[in-house]
Amino acid sequence: MGDEISSSVHVVTELKVARVLLHPERSKSLVPFLTAALTVGEAAQRLGLSVNTMYMQVQRLLRLGLLQVVGELPRSGRALKRYQSPAQCYFIPFELMPVETLHTLHEQLDRPFERRLRRGVIQGRLSAAPGYGYEISVQFDGQLHLHPATQPGVRLSSSAADSPATINLWDEDLRLDFADAKAFQAELYALYRKYQTPRGAQRYLLRLGLAPLTV
Repeated sequence: MGDEISSSVHVVTELKVARVLLHPERSKSLVPFLTAALTVGEAAQRLGLSVNTMYMQVQRLLRLGLLQVVGELPRSGRALKRYQSPAQCYFIPFELMPVETLHTLHEQLDRPFERRLRRGVIQGRLSAAPGYGYEISVQFDGQLHLHPATQPGVRLSSSAADSPATINLWDEDLRLDFADAKAFQAELYALYRKYQTPRGAQRYLLRLGLAPLTV
């Protein structure tokens, strides 16, 4: 038996450790060890990596203190070491997270879902409106605006009974006091939870976003 692994939150204090944990590709090698004690070969199998690649990743994580040896797997010849993360959860203070890193991290996390949402909206509109296109015109603010349309002069209405159940709404001029913004936030969450429970036949991808707009 190896040393007992703490399930408490570990506070990161070194920038080099924070950089690895915040990098999706680099931190992926740590994932199997967060909840189990594994050999290099077992971890490689879970991640679909070669044993040599996994071994190099393990050595790097050991040097950073993100892994420790917790036991051995007996076998004929040299025993195999089992490794595990010293904690199941890591806390990274903001002072170790440059703003640029946060922007990059959020972009990496959001990009796959944004791509799928955009594809779903377009496919839904195309299936419901064979003549689907865009109207380009100058609006009251003097800027060019693009609006989806089902035919020349007829804008696409997502609220129509026969239109697809899609929403792609952006509003950069929503003006709310803080109390109203918090109420709006709570109502959005409540509405989401209301429709989250029923299990219908069609899967939908949902994104709700609300944030103070800064220049």
